[in-house]
Amino acid sequence: MKKFSRVIIGILLLIIGYQALKHGFIEDLRNKIATRQIESRCYNIQKAVVTKVAEIEITNKGNNTHRQVLVEVIAYDKNHKIIKKKQTFFNRTLEPGETLTKPLTLPNETESCECRVVKSEDAANAPAE
Repeated sequence: MKKFSRVIIGILLLIIGYQALKHGFIEDLRNKIATRQIESRCYNIQKAVVTKVAEIEITNKGNNTHRQVLVEVIAYDKNHKIIKKKQTFFNRTLEPGETLTKPLTLPNETESCECRVVKSEDAANAPAE
């Protein structure tokens, strides 16, 4: 009876593992761990002609090299209401300890902004180009 229940449990674990791989759960988990190594911030909002421009900065606090870092930026008005959500890619490779910045155009009503890393490719595990 014990042997039979172990076989059933083993088969169930194989099915669960297969479904996790099939639906991308393992990849999602690996990406969440990788993106925790990257800090992001939105700062220095400046008035342009009819818009505002903010600096978006990402810093690699981990030991892995990343590329194709996707950042979501949320712009807020003076009442702290969301006026725009925007995503931007950092296409350059982000080495351990390195910081990259880029300007991003936001609506003229923007008073503050925040950002978060949505995803990135761990360069060590990414497919060769």
